[in-house]
Formats: sequence, C-alpha cells, structure tokens
Amino acid sequence: MAASLGLERRVRFAGFLANPHAVLARAGCYLLTSNAEGFPNAMLEAMALALPVVATDCPSGPAEILEVTLGDAPAVFGSGGALVAMDDAQAMATCMGRLIAQDRPAFSEAAARRAESFSLDQAVGDFRKSLIQAVAANRMAAT
Repeated sequence: MAASLGLERRVRFAGFLANPHAVLARAGCYLLTSNAEGFPNAMLEAMALALPVVATDCPSGPAEILEVTLGDAPAVFGSGGALVAMDDAQAMATCMGRLIAQDRPAFSEAAARRAESFSLDQAVGDFRKSLIQAVAANRMAAT
C-alpha cells in the first residue's frame, strides 16, 4: 500500500523491535488507529516516554486514558493527546499537525504525567489502599 501511494521513501516497516524506545523517541507523536482495544499498552508506553498521542475513540481504552469523552465532536484534546472519531482521517491529520507543530511541549508533559497514573508504584499503592479500606469496613461491620 505504501508503494501504491508513493510513500515507500517515507514509510518504513521495521518489523519486530526488541526495544522500540529509540524509534519512539524520534517520533513527533504516537498514533493509535485501532477499532478495538482492551487496554492499549503501547499507547501508554509511548506516553511514558513523553510522546503525545492521537488515538481513535475505539471501545475501551484510549478515552479512559486520555480522560475525555468524544461525544459528537470529530476530535477532543485530553490528558496527553487527542481522541478522534474512528475512520476520520482528516481529524487525525489535524490533531497530528497541532501536536507536532504547536502544542508538543505541553502535551508531552501531560502525557508523561498521565502515564505515571498507571505506574507499578501507583497501582500497588492504590491496591494497598483498597485492601486497608476493605479491612476497616469489615471491622466496622463486625462491631
């Protein structure tokens, strides 16, 4: 497809990379064009590297991570990037341009901050807090 569109000099299919961080570090933004996700690990990994994202509003994942709701808009900006309607190439291109050309520093910082919310330390702390609250509630109910 890249060749048929005349993009063979601009598109490279690297295949498996054991450590994709070097490639991501040179990118202007990360694109997630899925039509279905569970939990988009790759998107969150890019955000952890302070890479702003443009993601499609597929069921489950991107909207929750970016902390936004698309509604009837073609695109909306959230915590670390933009959420666009699925199959809206124009909205994706517009958001890519904005993130790369004018708003990259602010969205890079926001992406890294948002990714911290999903860190191992944060998850363990949240789990511990939930366990303590459950035990305390159980003790209260028993008395």
